[in-house]
Amino acid sequence: MARWDRGGTESSSVPDWFWAAVETPSEEHAVEVEDCDVVFRTWGDTAKPPMLLIHGMNAHSRWWDFIAPQLTDEYRLAAMDLTGMGDSDYRYGYDADTYGKEIVAVCDAAGFATDVIVVGHSFGGMMAAKAANIYPDRFGSLILVDSGIRHPDEPVPDGPMMGGGRAKAYPDRATAEARFRLFPPQPCANEYILTYIAKQSLMRLDGGAWAWKFDEELPLTLKGGERQPEDYTGLTLPVGIIYGENSSSFTKSTLDYTLELIPGDVEVAGIDDAQHHVFLDQPLAFIAALRRIAATIAPAKRLANGTMPDQVRLRIVLIEPPAGYAFCLQSGKGAKAERVDYVEAADEDIAFEFEVAVRKAKRGGLPDFGGPLVQGPPGGRFIYICVGRCSMIAEPHWAGRVKVALKTITWPAVRRAASEDRVLEARYVASRENGQPAFASVKLLDDGWSVR
Repeated sequence: MARWDRGGTESSSVPDWFWAAVETPSEEHAVEVEDCDVVFRTWGDTAKPPMLLIHGMNAHSRWWDFIAPQLTDEYRLAAMDLTGMGDSDYRYGYDADTYGKEIVAVCDAAGFATDVIVVGHSFGGMMAAKAANIYPDRFGSLILVDSGIRHPDEPVPDGPMMGGGRAKAYPDRATAEARFRLFPPQPCANEYILTYIAKQSLMRLDGGAWAWKFDEELPLTLKGGERQPEDYTGLTLPVGIIYGENSSSFTKSTLDYTLELIPGDVEVAGIDDAQHHVFLDQPLAFIAALRRIAATIAPAKRLANGTMPDQVRLRIVLIEPPAGYAFCLQSGKGAKAERVDYVEAADEDIAFEFEVAVRKAKRGGLPDFGGPLVQGPPGGRFIYICVGRCSMIAEPHWAGRVKVALKTITWPAVRRAASEDRVLEARYVASRENGQPAFASVKLLDDGWSVR
């Protein structure tokens, strides 16, 4: 676009990096999803790792014009217009399932494999999280931008409601641009960014009037758009979060509750002097955080051929097992149970290493495990270590068992161990203070299972 303030008194306030970014050419595409065209634009080399950018409510792909081109040295990028917004078609009604289909369709049409990094701001992050639950094998990792779920006890801040009412039309472009406002309301020191977005957010109506590029009825007709805890507990891919330190939409309480729900470790970056529209307030700091988090969580992904791992190696290390005792694994259950890998304690630690099957749990989306060594019900799987006193003339007298819980193993840890040909290891102290062996449930050292 033309530099609207070229030669004007404000021209020096617009940094060169901004012009270089927004003047970088992109290619526009469309893919049909349930009778509606979904528009998206792409930048960069198709041979580079893919990244999809998804806007917030009543926004559009052009919000990323000054972000995406700055990442083309590392990524092939696409930014999409969800239906009802931007240049995509409007629907009679909207729902989260259809938005999930749109996200998948854009990834497919853009040629993005299952290692795609999905970056979603606000509403776009919520739709991306829901899509990742519906299509757990389609995406490589997810980065939520000022997008999460409030704690049930956290009050919703007062503010105007979005959607409804009569669509606004303005007599000319200048009048419309002057009425551009962010939602939720907030100030933004970078007026040149607001000016640019306002210019990209308008469409001309029949008769010559101007209106914003979004469907006023979308918030009223949207189904399944509420944030639910299971949207986050069910995530099985690596997750990162970028948020504005001053955001009223993503408070410390929201961050803590969202992190509590998401399985495994989450990479987090808080951006100083930024509110809900993080990348408008601090675009360069946002880009730096996005690069760091994307690089950090990308290795913990699916196997090289794009599939989910179906097996993972586990190692259980018994620290300081008491002399005079033997240890083994239990295979099978009940009358069919057998003791395998019998080892007598000496002057060193004992390690049991074995493979288990892994799959997505029917509820919650966490890893579930199977195989002859795996005991217990879904959600409460564990491994039995049998303990017995050694005998000089017979098999050990088996006195009890230790339960080593598997419930703290996360999908990022499973993927990393499988993709890097490593093991998941747990360690526990095998003797009590009185020198007798530990029995029943034991506390794992070093915060449980870790990749070794």
